[in-house]
Amino acid sequence: MSKSRYCFLLVFTLLLTAVSLAAGSLLRPSTDMLTFSVSSQGQTFSIKPFIDADGAYHVFLPSHCSLEDVGFAARASLTVDGVPIEDGSTVAQFESQTAYPMQLGDVSTTVSFYQAADMATMHISTRSGSMEHIHSDKAHKETVSITLFDENGQIDHIGQMDELKGRGNATWACRKKPYSLTLSAADDLLGMGSGEKWILLANALDESNLHNYLAFELSRQTDLGWTPECAYVELYLNGEYNGLYLLTERVEVGQERLPIDPEAGDILAAVEPNMRLGVLEAPIRTRQGRVIDLAEPKLPSTQELERAEHLIGALEDAIVSAPDGAFPALLDMDSWAKRYLIDEICANVDADLASSYFYYTQDRFFAGPVWDYDMSFGNQPTNENPAAFVAKNGMRSQRFATPYDTALLQNEAFYTRVTELYRERFLPILQDLLQNGIMRTAEQIRAAAQMNSIRWKEMFKKNPFSTTSAEEICAYLEERVQFLSSVWIDGADLCTVQFELVPNGGACWAVQVVRGEYLDPDVIELSEKFSYLDLSGVHAADTLWRDVYTGELFDITAPVTEDLFLVQEQPSQAEPQQQTQASSDGVRAVFVLGCFVVCFAGAVIIAVRRGVRKGGMPRE
Repeated sequence: MSKSRYCFLLVFTLLLTAVSLAAGSLLRPSTDMLTFSVSSQGQTFSIKPFIDADGAYHVFLPSHCSLEDVGFAARASLTVDGVPIEDGSTVAQFESQTAYPMQLGDVSTTVSFYQAADMATMHISTRSGSMEHIHSDKAHKETVSITLFDENGQIDHIGQMDELKGRGNATWACRKKPYSLTLSAADDLLGMGSGEKWILLANALDESNLHNYLAFELSRQTDLGWTPECAYVELYLNGEYNGLYLLTERVEVGQERLPIDPEAGDILAAVEPNMRLGVLEAPIRTRQGRVIDLAEPKLPSTQELERAEHLIGALEDAIVSAPDGAFPALLDMDSWAKRYLIDEICANVDADLASSYFYYTQDRFFAGPVWDYDMSFGNQPTNENPAAFVAKNGMRSQRFATPYDTALLQNEAFYTRVTELYRERFLPILQDLLQNGIMRTAEQIRAAAQMNSIRWKEMFKKNPFSTTSAEEICAYLEERVQFLSSVWIDGADLCTVQFELVPNGGACWAVQVVRGEYLDPDVIELSEKFSYLDLSGVHAADTLWRDVYTGELFDITAPVTEDLFLVQEQPSQAEPQQQTQASSDGVRAVFVLGCFVVCFAGAVIIAVRRGVRKGGMPRE
């Protein structure tokens, strides 16, 4: 046989294999084989089931619909619990959260039905009928139609030319995406005030779905200033249940949003990590090396940008010099103290680091509004310990310096005001939240949160620090209040010691030590606390630690007399060895892959030749 025939047969065999694999995937369960027609308030929607990793079907029904108005629509023969189901039959005969045996064509599996009560529901349909374009790039936009039902099942908003796009930074990398909505005309959604731009927070790092809500509630009850209104909604994208979301007002200037006037010289800005410098529309680099995002005025002129740079430079100088004298008149003390307290109480990893807003009006800088509390309440290595400071610390890792709050707290007048506000305003509110508020909110969303957990089970399994329940938050917050009260009410003199577990990676463990006393060896047994990290050989007692603040090696058997940020001391030859090992591993992986491809091709050729010989074809 000629070489060309061998090549033809080889290509044909590979194509046949690919077609077989594709055909196999087509035979797997598909949401298109079974859908549900939902009618409510004169509107009709097609709802698709969610198929989990085991092939089980989960049907998440909107809160606003009656079960008698939900009908089956199958593209194959269907029996549920041994009963044949005809198209149009309702689901009213089936109980919630019960796994019924189901036969759908040739597929044998189970189907379960779920429905929450008294939840707002948002249906979004993209013009393309798919989320592929939006999910391929955060900046991609698409025209959508939106129908929003309130918690009583009444239509709250219908829009045919609204717009949807992605949003977020770390959260955009999650499988459950956050989104930004722009309405074709301003509307008052769920009684939160009229506006064109709205945010759908996914809470993908927080299975409890409570972090952002509780931070907003603290801001509202303590009168920090304008706080974004928010409401829970069940979200359906092109008929697919996408989980429980928090619909919020966007942080922006407006009559029913932040009431400042950029045309009169007011500004709105936010501290952002230096890594975001290249993606911000109007970034400002301060003398301290910080990156500030100028949100208002939008698309500033050169003159407006220079004025904002001058004002923010003065703000930074005032903060840095705050420890040296009276509190600067340029800053509104109460708003900065309240925002710090909210960040510290919630143990917000992004405090003074990301989405940390402030604004200038009436010749002063005000802190706020609050925003982005996904990484709080102990769901990160940096804040996992409830009895340790987070926002106060000058660094979260070697990459992330957070100096503003640290500097302000060294000002005696500011520190005194922080303790007064904590004792008089915050502590009573926290006690009420712990006794009633948190569990009351959790109960209101419990069924919807359970549906969300089932829908995103695989995603949450991969996050070892995801907060799973209101009970977990209550336990964490109770310990945190005890710790903060011991300092701000009882006057405990403590030092913070942070261990950076992953070099430049942001994974830290913080502990508090009474000034002049010693670290507890049991507290710093790091490898046991962070089993999901590769900390083999990282034991506090036999690892060299260098203090980033002083640059000196620190003996952890010595008494602690000041705040410390300790990083592992790496031998100078360690990096080249690691690079060599990484290169070696890469070469080995390529070699193994190449061998596999050659062996597979050889096996196909031998099989073809044997078949040719057996068929009696002449050899060439």
